[in-house]
Amino acid sequence: MEDIKEMLKCNDHDSENLESICYICNRLMCSSCVLDHNKSQADHSQHIEHIDHIVKSLNSISTKDFENSNSNNNNNNNNNNHHSNIESRLKSIWKSLKSSSTRYQRLSATENEKPIINDKDMIEQQINNNINELKYLNYILNINNKINNNNNINNNSNINNNSNENDNYNNETDDIIDRYTIASYSELITTSSSLQSFINDNNQTLFNIDSNTDLLKFDELLEQYSNTSSLLLDIIYKYNNKFNSITTVTTKKVDNEEEEEEEQNNRDPYNIRIKQPDFKQLDSIIGDSIKLNSNKPKSYILSTHKSKGATLIDLSNKNSIEELQFDYNFFDTFQSMVAVDEYIYVFGGDVNQSKWCKISVKSKAIEQFGEMSGIVGDTNISVCYDGQDHIYLVNGRTADRIDRFNIRLSRFDSYGRLAYGQQIATMIYRGKLYSVPYNLKVYWEYDLTEHTKLKHELLDLNAFSACHDNNGNFYIHSLNPRRFVRINVETKRITELQPILSKHGGVYLMYHRASSTKSYIYSFSGISNDNFRYSIEFDQSEPFLTEDKENRSWCGAKSTTVTH
Repeated sequence: MEDIKEMLKCNDHDSENLESICYICNRLMCSSCVLDHNKSQADHSQHIEHIDHIVKSLNSISTKDFENSNSNNNNNNNNNNHHSNIESRLKSIWKSLKSSSTRYQRLSATENEKPIINDKDMIEQQINNNINELKYLNYILNINNKINNNNNINNNSNINNNSNENDNYNNETDDIIDRYTIASYSELITTSSSLQSFINDNNQTLFNIDSNTDLLKFDELLEQYSNTSSLLLDIIYKYNNKFNSITTVTTKKVDNEEEEEEEQNNRDPYNIRIKQPDFKQLDSIIGDSIKLNSNKPKSYILSTHKSKGATLIDLSNKNSIEELQFDYNFFDTFQSMVAVDEYIYVFGGDVNQSKWCKISVKSKAIEQFGEMSGIVGDTNISVCYDGQDHIYLVNGRTADRIDRFNIRLSRFDSYGRLAYGQQIATMIYRGKLYSVPYNLKVYWEYDLTEHTKLKHELLDLNAFSACHDNNGNFYIHSLNPRRFVRINVETKRITELQPILSKHGGVYLMYHRASSTKSYIYSFSGISNDNFRYSIEFDQSEPFLTEDKENRSWCGAKSTTVTH
């Protein structure tokens, strides 16, 4: 495992300690970096926090009552004129949860009108997102509390004292959590007098740290970090990377007229009010709407081909296409591409076996290109992203390895071994790496913590190509016999699907989630075997990009969603 003690050293300034974070850039910085950053990005200065200030703020959050934040703000101004970003985010989430829950309960009484149903769906999503973010913030506070307890600091009044109570946690808690609905969330929130009481009342269910398998336990964290400051700073970095909302928190004074209007809207959201229109404001709104339309998230597919180029397909604009040229040969990168935000990472290939590159969908250019230093290069490397800091590289045509690439440090390191030849799809799910080998009737399960592996049999199925949804499901295409199936790695259930159309049988699968209700699997072969789009909801495929003139066989393709 990579030494996180080294990860929290600055590469630019003689390995100084990283001890501050810029929430806008989501960048960890040393003291020299902060000086440079303040010069180049002066508007970011108030969004940079030092770890000492973060710890001080976390220790003081226990005394806050976020239900009465206004009075608290007045009392605290004498002591501290700068609120931490986490404290501000907690206030914002709690205010949003209270407002959304009240509106949700009122809307629940009127279920039949479509506009109201749409509003309920939107509020449900907002409540769910806020609850998930609040769980992570509570995790940060809980870790800080345990650090204090380890240091023999008497801090038993923290916002959540479940560090001791979790010992009483039993298997029934899982069932309780599963039965939670948005309706029960909203009832719990509206009946809670404060954020403190809401978390304390639900610390064995919603906010139970031990029930979240995606978060490392305190003892595991202590083993990985050289000091507790580095531990906290890196957890906050990962939180900000996951939710990307802390930078939107601002503190502003709202005049009484605006507050009164908001209260009226919450009290009766479907009561019609008419007042004299402000035409200047209307002009401004129209102008802003034009600007906002250009900032909506857009989905793209980058499909490469054998002519050192790629086709950028704008899925948000009627599948319009743009042809791009790159100084990179993409043959045999079918399973070697992965998307992280706006970037598509490519590793190896038939000609570039020791190379890697990072392509920006925004700039439509290769923004980083380099050698895979410290590990063995290869072609047909199967790659996947862990959702945080690392891309995992598994085997290749000849290599036997599990290596990692740190996307923050642009650094490779060896991690383990899988063996058993070329892999066509790899996925990380709940702390384990799952991988499907080429033309074998098995798939592998590799425990990333214990470094142990299990083999699972796939009877009567020789995998030719595969993809996954990052949520426990592989979609596998078999040539002999010709089958198309979905396999859930948790339940081990195999579901037969309608085979994807193709002239010669071989297809190259790529998963894309279009929305909460629509997902597709694309196959790009170009002139050699056509292109297709398969609908998971309707279990059927259709031709796609029918005028294609390029050969895309065994060339990688990846989808991503970006905001311009």
